Amino acid sequence: MADSNAQRVDEPAAEPQEPFSNKPVVLADTGHGTRVKLWNNKNKADGSEFQTVSIERSFKRQGSEQWETQKVNLNADDLLAVARGLEKGHDTIVEKQAGKQGQKS
Repeated sequence: MADSNAQRVDEPAAEPQEPFSNKPVVLADTGHGTRVKLWNNKNKADGSEFQTVSIERSFKRQGSEQWETQKVNLNADDLLAVARGLEKGHDTIVEKQAGKQGQKS
């Protein structure tokens, strides 16, 4: 998640937030500050419904006691490409870690 797409908790939102009329469905929660949530939304123009998925990561910066949250919202058209990219990133990291462990032996 690029910092340019991240929104810190203490930053004002781009537009006024309406009270939540529904709660998200939590699709994944690592227990370490990362959550994936499914949101139901309504199009303001025509009232039609659509869904988005948010990825949130909460953390404290070194030396700080304040929690911050980075959040990215994705629509249906983005989800598969992002999932594939994340899987490739995971595979690359696992391969590199396995290579390092093999070098130590």
